[in-house]
Amino acid sequence: MLAAFRELREASSERSILKGLWSIGILTIIVFSIIYIDRLFELVRGFDQLRAFARQMKQLITQFAELDKAVHFSAYAVVALIGFFAVSKRKYRVRIAAGMIALGIVLEIVQLMVPGRKFEFYDWFADVLGIGVAYFLFSVIHIIWQPKKLNQLFVSLFKKYL
Repeated sequence: MLAAFRELREASSERSILKGLWSIGILTIIVFSIIYIDRLFELVRGFDQLRAFARQMKQLITQFAELDKAVHFSAYAVVALIGFFAVSKRKYRVRIAAGMIALGIVLEIVQLMVPGRKFEFYDWFADVLGIGVAYFLFSVIHIIWQPKKLNQLFVSLFKKYL
């Protein structure tokens, strides 16, 4: 019985780490959806050391602007996948998916109020597609591997590389 309690506590700890990572992912999506990237670089202009770095970052982001839909897809897919691994019940995974879909549309609407940003239906569609692919991928992985072993693998990878 003590061993079962220890396993339950360890699983809870692993899920807490994943929930924390999921929260950071959601926050990152919100921040980068609302911030107009040029304004971010204007803040850096006052610091001489960061000026060259800011210029390089702006060029890099401009190059990747063509990949905007791929960025939306991958960001939402990765964050949704982490969220799905963080919860134990199917009904919570459905809530995570629905909440992230709603977040995507709300952030697109908020962008209407941000200077330099605009609402793009295809951005939201890429978000939804990323969440859907993540849900499908999670379901396949969940069927193939045992959930407990999978969560331990997932958490150990994050501990190792973060």
